[in-house]
Amino acid sequence: MRIYRVHKINAVLIDIDQDLYPEALDKLQNDILKKTDGCTTAGVPNKNDWIVNCTGQGRIYPLIIEAIRLLWELI
Repeated sequence: MRIYRVHKINAVLIDIDQDLYPEALDKLQNDILKKTDGCTTAGVPNKNDWIVNCTGQGRIYPLIIEAIRLLWELI
């Protein structure tokens, strides 16, 4: 599973590097964000979350939201 997560994140970085901002945004919103939002939406990690504690999600989730915001500015 760890390799899968790394590939997903790398795919976003490659899209950004190639100026494929809509594709990167789609991956962040529909793949990565949904795997890190349990604590934000339900107060506990979801069964499909990549990060299984709220402390970790609390560190990563705001960074993903900020990346999404910045990509929207570029589109």
